[in-house]
Amino acid sequence: MAQDTIVGTDTVKDALLTKANNDVSELFAAVAALVAGSGVLVSANDTTIGYLNGKLLAGYNITFTEGSDGADETLTIDVTDGALVAGTNITLTAGVGTMTISSEGLDVLTKTDDYVITTTDLGKSLRMNSVADKTFTLPSVGTDQDGFRLTIMKINSGKVTIDAVDSDKIADSGASGTIYDDVAAEIYATITLEYVHATTTWVIVSGHGTWVTTS
Repeated sequence: MAQDTIVGTDTVKDALLTKANNDVSELFAAVAALVAGSGVLVSANDTTIGYLNGKLLAGYNITFTEGSDGADETLTIDVTDGALVAGTNITLTAGVGTMTISSEGLDVLTKTDDYVITTTDLGKSLRMNSVADKTFTLPSVGTDQDGFRLTIMKINSGKVTIDAVDSDKIADSGASGTIYDDVAAEIYATITLEYVHATTTWVIVSGHGTWVTTS
């Protein structure tokens, strides 16, 4: 509010009365302006007054529910059709609430010919369906893939070979070694490997069938 200066010709009584009248007038003017405006600026770049619920547009999965006069309002943000991809890392921070994650199993790739596995295939189940000898070639990996797993399954009579690249090993194989199952009757022979970067080795986590390593 504006400040008044008391000059020598004013009495203290008149000066205080004048100041009080001025202050009350300014207060009523401010209240009247606020009521007449019916709102405030919502964003820093707004030039006109408005309400927050007018800024929450339909189509952005945001709903604004007005409560009774003077009560709290409800802001709801709805996220649907989310998906958790196999092999994806999830990091949780401290907070309040519950997070539920469900899975329907591993993503599956079925091949009928030699296949070079990519890092995006890690976390999946790869199946070879062939009566001839076929090879899965492991990807070039590093620290970012440490701990990732891969499942290989033989679903026909053909020999299945898993070939390491770079200087990586598979179990007790030599550098750039292999592991294979060539028993025709062992349909559904399976092996799960996990990459351990500290030793640049694909370690056998589990397996079924006759898997043989080579140098």
